[in-house]
Amino acid sequence: MELIDQLLQFSELRRGLLGGTAFARIPMPLFLRSDGPGFCIHRTLYQFNHRTAAVMSAIEAVIDTPDDDFLVGNDIVHFDYHVGNVLVDPTRGGRISAIVDWGGAQPGLVEFDLALLVFDLSWRAPGAIQQRVERHLIETADAALFAKVWAHAALRLVDFTIRHYPNDVDDWTDVAARHLDISGGTPL
Repeated sequence: MELIDQLLQFSELRRGLLGGTAFARIPMPLFLRSDGPGFCIHRTLYQFNHRTAAVMSAIEAVIDTPDDDFLVGNDIVHFDYHVGNVLVDPTRGGRISAIVDWGGAQPGLVEFDLALLVFDLSWRAPGAIQQRVERHLIETADAALFAKVWAHAALRLVDFTIRHYPNDVDDWTDVAARHLDISGGTPL
């Protein structure tokens, strides 16, 4: 649990660091209405099976207009915030010594990173650890922001899993469906 507390602290440290800079006005695309550049491919979910198609329909319904398909904020967003990008120093009691792979970092809101971390923990450490991060995300994000970052994480990770680990799709679809309104789509 200490590692997760550190990851949450590092997320909070990145809040507002770009305030007053030109970077804070750069919109971060979520790809909820159109495909991303090699990831977040909508067709992948629509074509895989009825469950992933229902998830994709729910993802597209999260935003009303294409202009809503962005986050604008003054936090530093890692864009791939998961335990695999964390270096831990065993000589310092398991303290984090570095978070690596900042190549995709951009301005936005740290809730984006927290949504990705929840998905990652859903298979690395399901249960209390994952739930702690999920509760933190729910407490720090308003409903609209939560819906957007959850939808992005769902799209990104279900798409990735379909294309690379198709035997694990049901697990990721279950995680995605926890916070998506799938009542308007194909029943899961």
